[in-house]
Amino acid sequence: AKRRALLPEVCRRPELEAVRPFLAHLIARKIPQRISVAAPEELSALLGVLDAVALAPCGAELYLHQCLPPAFKLCLSPAMGSTTSGTRHSSTSAQHAAIRRRAAALIGRVVLRYKDSIPE
Repeated sequence: AKRRALLPEVCRRPELEAVRPFLAHLIARKIPQRISVAAPEELSALLGVLDAVALAPCGAELYLHQCLPPAFKLCLSPAMGSTTSGTRHSSTSAQHAAIRRRAAALIGRVVLRYKDSIPE
């Protein structure tokens, strides 16, 4: 659990700038694969990495095309948590709703950040 919390902070480090495109690619593949089976904690960690990569201080616009689809998938997918435990508990549903809100907030921050520099 502690390692998952540290992961986004590690991804934001300037010395890892060269690795971010690879992280974007990994996350773009991993979120769709894991969305129906991952625990909320895992999805939250993946979203944290996605946030760190998409809002990196410089160069993130080069791989936004890989970051936005998984963010939208986290917002909109009815498959989220569909096979995690067979029965849905209210706490798990609340955690999934929080992940959806965080993903939507990430999309909003990306749009605000790049509204003047990326064409429609």
